[in-house]
Amino acid sequence: MHADSPRQLVVGHVISMDMKPSTNWTKLHYNTSDVGILLEYAFRVVCDVNYYGAGCSHYCRPRNDTHGHWTCAPDTGQKRCLPGWQGTYCETGRSEWRCCSFVHLFVSGIKVRRQANGQTNKHTQKRRY
Repeated sequence: MHADSPRQLVVGHVISMDMKPSTNWTKLHYNTSDVGILLEYAFRVVCDVNYYGAGCSHYCRPRNDTHGHWTCAPDTGQKRCLPGWQGTYCETGRSEWRCCSFVHLFVSGIKVRRQANGQTNKHTQKRRY
């Protein structure tokens, strides 16, 4: 088609199909025997940034600030707490010592017992001579 010639529709093709977001391309072709045109094309559906799910309707924006610490699952957009964080909005820091039932520390004859619930109990250690 030349730049000075009017645009003219040679053939039209309409399809309707239910598609979900995917990394895979869908390939289709359309053949018109009356005009001798073979149209081959590929397409895919991709969600906008921070939108996830089958209908791109689930919004999730990764954060790492005072409002929460998470990433978003690539397929569903569900929040995944960053390492060391927990809670609905990944706002509660986890202490490494909470992994165990308790930890014993000995400092100058005083036994400090830290329990998994975060409480600290001090007991005087008796020395035997």
